[in-house]
Amino acid sequence: MTRVAHDVPPYMKVMGYTQTVRGVNTEGLRRWQTPAESIKAIKAAARLLFAPRRAHRRWCTAAALSEIESNGLSQDEHVAYLVAFMCRTLAWVYRAGARARTQRRADRPAMVLSAA
Repeated sequence: MTRVAHDVPPYMKVMGYTQTVRGVNTEGLRRWQTPAESIKAIKAAARLLFAPRRAHRRWCTAAALSEIESNGLSQDEHVAYLVAFMCRTLAWVYRAGARARTQRRADRPAMVLSAA
């Protein structure tokens, strides 16, 4: 039995307890008769988005998304769908982080200055 705790990016396979992206679901794409050019574009975009973060090639997701845009990979409709998903996910993460920071500030007790 596999547990999925969050959304899986479109066209991707995940594995492990931490739901790490392990590759493109090429078999599923072929079954749905996705053109070979689109599969190649999805693989190239996935390499930029989900490649292991090595010291010599540190990409943050926003930088990878801008690289995909500049390479012209987002011209493909399937890659554009993947990029839109990642943008929505980033926006949600940033909003959730801001909400958590605001909540932590609200939970702090007010500082009381005593006149000594």
